[in-house]
Amino acid sequence: MKVCLLLYAAHATLVVWVALREARHPGRGFTWCVLATLLPFLGPAIYAVAARPVPRRPLARTAASAPIGHQSHLEHPLCATMASAIARLTGNPAVPGRVSVLTNGPEKYDRLLEALQRARRSIDIEYYIFRDDHVGRSVMRALIARAEAGVTVRFLRDGLGSRSLPHTAIAQMAAAGIQCRTFFPLRFPWLTRRLNHRDHCKIVVIDGEEAFVGGINVGDEYTGRCPRTGFWRDTHLHLTGPVVAQLAKVFQVNWAAATPDGHGQRKPRAARLAMLHAFRAQWMAEWGADLIQLHSEPETWFEAYVQTVESGPDTPAENVHHLFFLCLTGAHRTVDITTPYFVPDRDLVMALQSAALRGVRVRLLVPARVDHPIVGWASWTYYEELCNAGVEVYLYERGVLHAKVMTADDRVAVVGAANYDMRSFRLSYEIATVVYSQEAVRSLTDQFERDLADSTRLTAAGLRQRAPVPAWLQQAARVLAPLL
Repeated sequence: MKVCLLLYAAHATLVVWVALREARHPGRGFTWCVLATLLPFLGPAIYAVAARPVPRRPLARTAASAPIGHQSHLEHPLCATMASAIARLTGNPAVPGRVSVLTNGPEKYDRLLEALQRARRSIDIEYYIFRDDHVGRSVMRALIARAEAGVTVRFLRDGLGSRSLPHTAIAQMAAAGIQCRTFFPLRFPWLTRRLNHRDHCKIVVIDGEEAFVGGINVGDEYTGRCPRTGFWRDTHLHLTGPVVAQLAKVFQVNWAAATPDGHGQRKPRAARLAMLHAFRAQWMAEWGADLIQLHSEPETWFEAYVQTVESGPDTPAENVHHLFFLCLTGAHRTVDITTPYFVPDRDLVMALQSAALRGVRVRLLVPARVDHPIVGWASWTYYEELCNAGVEVYLYERGVLHAKVMTADDRVAVVGAANYDMRSFRLSYEIATVVYSQEAVRSLTDQFERDLADSTRLTAAGLRQRAPVPAWLQQAARVLAPLL
């Protein structure tokens, strides 16, 4: 009996310790306490490892006041308010530039390959998912060709998202002179404090003059022609101008924190050329000419002011969370949100409800098919209360919806890799791009309207009758929401 009491006391002490550690985040603390209770001693041990703070990246910036460059050109009240707040939060002022909106994988890959072929000095490329498939090999082929031509190429991948990328692919790039690094690689023991913190960014910077950023990784599924996934809707941006320097700084921060991939010395030129020739032959045999075809029509560019918002577990504030909250509370007329994962906290739920209640037309577009079932189940628990407040909720039925876009008042757009969930707000290293441009926002809104044509609107009454899974399973998934 004494042993049982001692074990009970020890376990209760550990649960209280978890609760006290998470006192500033009650939702997350409740979830960890539930896990600690269900898994005596093991739960607190997992928490002790997984919830430890990660070390700050060597070049991570701190929030500071910064001069608000070109503020006089941001005349709309929402633009001026957001630009000023974001500059104080991140240190990045709104800067002029040009923006091209890319709304599918083939278009993004076409523009990316064209830009890579133009590179003369440097290429920095960073992806959460980089696959060794048709699309991935086409990009690797372009990188190898530019490296052979003397361009400095740095390749950064996430250790979890790109875990399937074989060492032979890295060796081929390294043999051509490409510098390769992995962000938080998976190594034994796999349960470490870094396992839960991933580099979710998708950034390409070329010659310090143009950049690509958004939600599209590198893989066949993003073309929308992969039988395994079917049609795929996503959004990316092609940028030029001073904002490229902001993205280059984010890449440098993540590059400095990553681990070099060791693949020996650069091979002699004859060996490198033989490997490159074999690689090209393999690519041509597998690729064909039907998946990516370079566009002949000119790219559509919009003049804009642009800011980048970087966020991660080592930044002083939850920058992406602040960004979404600013947009929702500052909008006066319209807010359109497209997100593949919708598991917000109470602050954002109330911001969405409050915006709708004060007359803002708020439309939320989410996928009918979610690739992470627990996330999908948890999402369903939010829809009825949003509909009751006047938020219009739509289910995208055509295929996979992976775009992460928010527009407000036809003036401001947020495009990035961040989702509406706690993982993007607190756990992952994220990047979002804020665009101030009526023309660019109109282009994104037009795409949103086209997506609505392939969607079904949900109603509160319909939600009470519709049950994709039992309500208790949805509520159980909701309990895990702070960790999703």
